Amino acid sequence: MEWKNRIVNYLLIAFLGISLWILIREWGAENFNIVILVSASVFAVSLAISLILYNRKVLRKEERYLVIMEEDRISCLHPEKPDESILWREISEVVIVTTNKGPYEPYIWILLVAENGQGCVFPLGAKNSRIAIEKILGFPGLNLAVWANALKSTGNDRFVVWKRQA
Repeated sequence: MEWKNRIVNYLLIAFLGISLWILIREWGAENFNIVILVSASVFAVSLAISLILYNRKVLRKEERYLVIMEEDRISCLHPEKPDESILWREISEVVIVTTNKGPYEPYIWILLVAENGQGCVFPLGAKNSRIAIEKILGFPGLNLAVWANALKSTGNDRFVVWKRQA
């Protein structure tokens, strides 16, 4: 389990603490209410499970992808899929593909295409993707307006953000 430093975690912990406080207070009361006791118990258990599930690394499918940048090539590795790789000089097109499968599946993909149709694809949230994206954003003539529109898309779309000039 890997801790995500996000507001959701702190809210879950706060609600867990409140439910445990209610549980302890009710348990120690002379005339405790069994309904409140059971409700607080169920709520505390469900919050604890939610906290664990939210922070499980396995659920973040984007982070199972690993982008490896070398001087002459970029590669994407995944434990259950074939490795993909493309030489930087062979990239003829950069495409952002969006899907409506989020949040349980990656929904923004960077696709690097060569003239021969081969290429390399990785989700926006892949490990080390930030470094690759910074390099891609430096491509001369990259259309940042199209890039921004792609990142706002919630449908199944394809955005060509860069194409090699002939």
